[in-house]
Amino acid sequence: MIAGRFRINAPLAQGGMGTVFEAEDRITNERVALKVLSPAWSQQEGVASRFADEMELAAKVRHRNVCRVVDCGKDGPYHYIATEFIDGTDLKRLLHASGPLPVTKGFDAAIQVARGLQAVHDAGIIHRDVKSPNIMVDRSGRYRLMDFDIAKRANADTGPDEKGTVLGTPEYMSPEQVRGEQLDYRTDIYSLGVVCYELFTGVTPFRGETPQATILMQLQDTPMLDEGLAAERLPSTVVPVLRKALQKERSRRYSRARGLVEALRLARATAVIAGE
Repeated sequence: MIAGRFRINAPLAQGGMGTVFEAEDRITNERVALKVLSPAWSQQEGVASRFADEMELAAKVRHRNVCRVVDCGKDGPYHYIATEFIDGTDLKRLLHASGPLPVTKGFDAAIQVARGLQAVHDAGIIHRDVKSPNIMVDRSGRYRLMDFDIAKRANADTGPDEKGTVLGTPEYMSPEQVRGEQLDYRTDIYSLGVVCYELFTGVTPFRGETPQATILMQLQDTPMLDEGLAAERLPSTVVPVLRKALQKERSRRYSRARGLVEALRLARATAVIAGE
């Protein structure tokens, strides 16, 4: 039992920041996904207060394409986050099992996630960890952005943590995130551009043999959008959208998710007319 409210039923996943359980909310009687953060992470100086602040902000986001935060708090040495339980799978596993999505379904997924990210940005939050494992797909085909563990207020310090560690997943990190610079909404635009590429091709645009190699590619390499696998699988109308979203220089990207939503909608409409 956590916080006298959440009865743990079974473990679901484990990562560097903590363990996720399926649990029952005794107040609402609903199933939740309960992430219990590891004491080693949550006891770092300043983490507790910032975590509570960011989770309180994330809990205010209400959108059909964002996984709802039910509650967050502390029980003894453990910080926890309870979110709605989604009966489905994450996008990474879906793509691994079924391959890239057909054009129509790919656009639908990309627009849904972009709309969810728009709601997050409208709430003044930089997600900082947009990636396919953090996107859930339920049995009805609805896509929802989740996992606000390292999210930050737009005006907060978004550089390295207290130990100098830059948080994120190399395949999805923007160049400025890799460099440990202050971040804004455009870092999420870059990461979502990677996800959109992955939706249509089944792979990420940059993946080296080691995390360090991938990081160098994020800093130095231009994504190949007109040749190879990309040329075979990317709809032609989405190529200019991805080219803008994946710019190394953030000033050349969409400034917020709202602009990316509109660009994707236009690309989908044009693809339909062209019969792609």
